[in-house]
Amino acid sequence: MFASHEVTLSMSFAQSRARLAVLGRGGWLSGPSERAYAEGLDGLTGVGPYGSLLGASRLVRVQLLEPVPREDSLVLPLRWEATGAAGQLFPVLDADLTLSPGGEERSTLTLTGAYRPPLGCADATLDRVLVGRAAAATIRSLLTQVAAAMAARG
Repeated sequence: MFASHEVTLSMSFAQSRARLAVLGRGGWLSGPSERAYAEGLDGLTGVGPYGSLLGASRLVRVQLLEPVPREDSLVLPLRWEATGAAGQLFPVLDADLTLSPGGEERSTLTLTGAYRPPLGCADATLDRVLVGRAAAATIRSLLTQVAAAMAARG
C-alpha cells in the first residue's frame, strides 16, 4: 500500500534544508515519528491475521538513516515498525521524507512511503481501506508536526 502527502513551508529551500538537517541530526524526528505511527496504527488494531489483540504492544522503533543531500532536494529515509511481542502483527512503513524547492520563499516537504503487510500476508488479508487510512493519517500527522517544528526553529 503506497501513500504520499506534501505540505508547503513558508521558508526558502536553503533555510528549510538547514532546519530539517538539524532536526534530523538532533534525534528530534523520533518523537513525532512515533506519535504519527501510533495515530496510523489506531485504525489497524482490529485488522490482521489474528483480529483485535487487546493489550497488544505498540511500541514503535523509528529508524532514521542519514539525510541524503542532493542539489535540488534533501531526502531523509525512515522506517517505522511496531515492536514487542505482537510487533510482527502490524505493518511496517518504509518512507522517504523529501524536501525540495517550492518557489522563491517556499519549499515543499513530501513524505512518500509504502506499508508492508504483517507476516507477509497478501493485501487481501488486510482491509485495504483501513490500511490506506492508516497510511494517510500517519503521513499527514508526521508532516504537520515536522512543518510546525521547522517553523518554530526560526
